Amino acid sequence: MDVKSIAGIAKSRWWVLVLAGVLAVGVTSQLAAYQQDNLITHEAVTSITFVEDPTNLERGDFEQFLSEQHILAEGANRELLGQTPGPFLPWETAEIHLANDQNQLIFIGRGYSQEEANAVAQALRDQFLAVSNVGSGVERMSQELDELTQQIKQLREEISQRQASSPLTDEQTIQETQRTSLQTRIASLTAQLGALNVELLNPVERPASAVQAEMDRVNQELIRLNLELNALPPPPVDAAVEATQDEQFLLDQLRLTQLETRWSQLYNTLAELDDQASVGEVIAQEPTITVTSGRTNQALALVGAVVVALLALVAIERTRGIVWSKSEFKDDVAVIAELPPRQLHPFRRPSTDPWYVTVPTGRRKAAVQLIRSQMDAYQNIVVAFQGTGVFESDTLDLTADIAMSAAVSGRNTLLIDATFSDRATQVEYGPLQPDVTLMSILADFPPDPHMAVTEIKSTLLSLENQHRNLWSLRSGAGSLDAGDVLASQRFELLLDVARENFDIVIIAGDGYDEPTSHILAQRADAAVLVGSIGHTVDRQVEAAERDFRARRATLLGIVMLRRRRSRLKRWLVPGLRRRLWRAVDWLKSSKAQETDTVEVADEQSVTAVAAALPVVVDTKAAEREAA
Repeated sequence: MDVKSIAGIAKSRWWVLVLAGVLAVGVTSQLAAYQQDNLITHEAVTSITFVEDPTNLERGDFEQFLSEQHILAEGANRELLGQTPGPFLPWETAEIHLANDQNQLIFIGRGYSQEEANAVAQALRDQFLAVSNVGSGVERMSQELDELTQQIKQLREEISQRQASSPLTDEQTIQETQRTSLQTRIASLTAQLGALNVELLNPVERPASAVQAEMDRVNQELIRLNLELNALPPPPVDAAVEATQDEQFLLDQLRLTQLETRWSQLYNTLAELDDQASVGEVIAQEPTITVTSGRTNQALALVGAVVVALLALVAIERTRGIVWSKSEFKDDVAVIAELPPRQLHPFRRPSTDPWYVTVPTGRRKAAVQLIRSQMDAYQNIVVAFQGTGVFESDTLDLTADIAMSAAVSGRNTLLIDATFSDRATQVEYGPLQPDVTLMSILADFPPDPHMAVTEIKSTLLSLENQHRNLWSLRSGAGSLDAGDVLASQRFELLLDVARENFDIVIIAGDGYDEPTSHILAQRADAAVLVGSIGHTVDRQVEAAERDFRARRATLLGIVMLRRRRSRLKRWLVPGLRRRLWRAVDWLKSSKAQETDTVEVADEQSVTAVAAALPVVVDTKAAEREAA
């Protein structure tokens, strides 16, 4: 399907595209209002900064370590990530970013209040710390360390109460606790240094340079811890300690030792974790979430809906086989021309002259001339026009314009209405005369063929001239069936007489699927099929061509109306024109002076149009007068 066909579909089905656009804009407006009502306005952020040790890991390995921690954080917070405040809004209330340049994992929480945003950010961080190797149980261990400090302090107070003299002060208690912790940590590092010495002699899992670097770091830590231990004041001397102690006192001493050992382990673990990563505070910040503009969404939705609707219409039309341009026909289908409809202005007074002579030029007039040129090579020919997928008045308009074009070119033309209806309003057919119609001529038919020919000839030659070189014969109405009339010998004799006395006979027939159309195609010398862009199915045209060949009828070609007016427009434009000017004439008739002025103007216009017509010599007028 080419661009011309798509443009024709869009022009004909414009109301569907408008409806799709209106629905898209309406839905987008409702979404924008819902978005505004559910807009997240508060945000909080916290982070975990990892400490890079160049002596342990190279930069590439450290970045791989950071990426693994990012994946671990997203997996631990899978339930929090992607939650939305509404059932279908795509706004995340939680995000986790990796900042490689800062060695940080950034946790962002959002909410309708600052407290909610802070809670989401902290939950993201805690979920990661609960499963991460570098921060596993940091919060829990910190709380346990505080609890142990309180328990140790309380237990020391109880022990001091049992001692007879020199009770330790709070400051001495803290110093003794620190002393015990430093001694425990120095013992642990000393053991680790011994293990590194053994590994340095037999390096297996890592190179000797890495082991030596770790030994240097342990030695530096030992020096720092020894300096801190030596900086502490000496322990107090309790000279009045009882030689013997009761059982409860010994149990308290044993429990105190266990608590101090556990406290030292937790303190050392937290110190090591602090060397690997540091946890930031939860702070509020300006919202960084971006929401697209409502007008932009409406514009995109409008364009998208129109495009989708147009594609759906194209698919439907192709499935139905509707023809939208002559390029969609097969190569063996002869399309004479694409014909635009008559241009009628609803507020312009209808002219009493034929449309063809009132219009100076235009695409329809050029197309009519092209169709008429297909008949110029024939003399005394009868051409029947039959429609498929068009209104009856469209066929009447086309035949009236072609007959007028032939008459203006100097050919004596007879225009016959074979639709057997009185709905024709074209001025080329003239006013309805019940006594001289196709039905009246063929109804009272003499039994003698010679007398019948003479009577038909005299009747045709006595027809009123509608325009120079143009005569018309309406179908009329009667008791006879239209199919019987066209299939009778009387109609065949009428066509024979018309061939002898007129250069061209043009017949406006019914639709192709009507019985009279099949009979008319056999009686005429040639036929033209009239279709409509956007209303004619290609399969119907192909079937019509096959039917014409089967009946051995000559098909000159197909004429496609480029745009068929809708029923509403067909009723509105001509009907509005008639009603409007009927009311104007009624108003003018009440004033004699204005009525005379209108009549003079009409006479002047008729005289001007007649003077503008070309002078054509009527060769058959003298023969009619002589007869």
